[in-house]
Amino acid sequence: MKSKFLIWIVLVSAVILMAIKFIPQTKQSKTIRKFSKTEKSNKEKILSRKSEVSLQKITGKTLFMQNCAVCHGKNKQGQPPAIPSLVDISERLSKQEILTILKNGKNGMPSFAHLSIDERKALADYLEGKNTTITNKYQLTGVEQGQRLFKANCAVCHKTQTEDSEPPGQKPYGMKPPVLGGINKELSFNQFERILNKGPWYMPSFKHLNKTQKQNIFDYLKTFPYRPNHRRNRCGGGRCGGGMKCR
Repeated sequence: MKSKFLIWIVLVSAVILMAIKFIPQTKQSKTIRKFSKTEKSNKEKILSRKSEVSLQKITGKTLFMQNCAVCHGKNKQGQPPAIPSLVDISERLSKQEILTILKNGKNGMPSFAHLSIDERKALADYLEGKNTTITNKYQLTGVEQGQRLFKANCAVCHKTQTEDSEPPGQKPYGMKPPVLGGINKELSFNQFERILNKGPWYMPSFKHLNKTQKQNIFDYLKTFPYRPNHRRNRCGGGRCGGGMKCR
């Protein structure tokens, strides 16, 4: 009788210990599974939000320096009569007229339709004396930024491929600006940057662009195929410098 009682006590104790050990683990595992699903869902939402609505603040002055200063100068004074001054332009043109020119281009000035309407408005505000800050709801890759900078600063004179139409800014000075697509096969980035800073021949200096912006332009040009069968003479008898050849 006494032995049966002891066996019964041992069995009950074992059941209680198993219950204490098992039940919390079951609840804990369920809690972990629920949390993991929630965490995964939140992470997907965050990643989606970052890719779809990345924010980038930029001012009208910055846009001007990136897109207009190469021709019109840091102080908007231009080089009349070939390149008009933009000082007090709001006294000569309405804001809508400025926006129309920015979108469509005029004479030798290229179109800036690749800029968003908000960016063009911020540019127009800056020309009127206000330095508006806008927030773009996207984030450009380095190559995409390089494409925009190339269109604004380089495409008026340079082609990216031989078959492109002739840019409007080329001048009859006995040489043509080289085709720049695949230029990384001829120049290192450091050589390319030195040329941009120096501004050889009738090419202006691009010192107003920072190193990252110049690297973005270089990376954009790297996306084009290299054409090695171009003419081997140097532009203007070597004035391009650094090994850049006419194409």
